[in-house]
Amino acid sequence: MQEKNIVYTTFIKKFQSQMALTLIFENVNHRELKPGAVVLTQMVYLVSEYGLK
Repeated sequence: MQEKNIVYTTFIKKFQSQMALTLIFENVNHRELKPGAVVLTQMVYLVSEYGLK
């Protein structure tokens, strides 16, 4: 049982360190970021104006 916990813990630590490297803002493709930001802004506006009915 302890052996499984060590393997699991090692996997989690490795996964977290890799995710931390990929979540840096400079690594985001800005060409893909802008349309996503526009869509989210429109969605927030429509929900605030008309609600979720």
